[in-house]
Amino acid sequence: MTLDEFKEYINGKSIAVVGNSLDSLSTEQGEEIDSADITVRFGKAAPPAAEHFDKVGSRTDVWVTGQLRMVGYKWLPYTTKILFNRSRFKPELGRPPDAVDLFNEQECRDLETEFGCQDGKRLSAGALASIFFDRVANNWSSITYYNFDCFTRHTMFYSHLSDANIPASSWHLPLLLPEFVPENWVPEMGNPAHDSEAEVKVHKQSMKRTGAVWRGKPLVNNPQYLETPYIQMTDGRNPPRWDT
Repeated sequence: MTLDEFKEYINGKSIAVVGNSLDSLSTEQGEEIDSADITVRFGKAAPPAAEHFDKVGSRTDVWVTGQLRMVGYKWLPYTTKILFNRSRFKPELGRPPDAVDLFNEQECRDLETEFGCQDGKRLSAGALASIFFDRVANNWSSITYYNFDCFTRHTMFYSHLSDANIPASSWHLPLLLPEFVPENWVPEMGNPAHDSEAEVKVHKQSMKRTGAVWRGKPLVNNPQYLETPYIQMTDGRNPPRWDT
């Protein structure tokens, strides 16, 4: 699919962009999300499990992925459109078939500078998609963002991959290697990979466009720790261990 073909696909449509914040599975927005013409999801959150349809909806019309989870396209309907995040792209790993790039590698770096990413952190796929739908593919009729909190809220879980307690800010609990997590991490240190302040700036700018609606947490950088959010414990993930 080319960019022009993607823009034709979304032309005049209502779009629901569904984020992965920790409280996603504590909401009941599924019917509202599914009422949009096009539903956009990210990474491991697609396809949604049937038991979550009432909370986050059922369809995945557009899937946004980077290289880490790109093989997930095999579990999506063949009609799903793919937007590809080239941030931290490794040519030897390739890319999903027939995907449209959000931005190229240099554009990703330039956007990180524009929005003030600190300490080597990068803009998330959600932030890059927000910019993409604001500046590039912006011929939709309306766009609504659900379940985004700009990585301002965190919990902890025990990761078998790291053999340690690991912070997470998405309900599907990304597995991080220990070297990616600051020593003695606390919520005020923010997400290990993404800069919450920069993410807030991105979405605030996107919300200035007519037809854009925000249905997530308030757009402020106010780090919080959630002790027991409703999250999905899958293989390699368990409640945190505080006696190790």
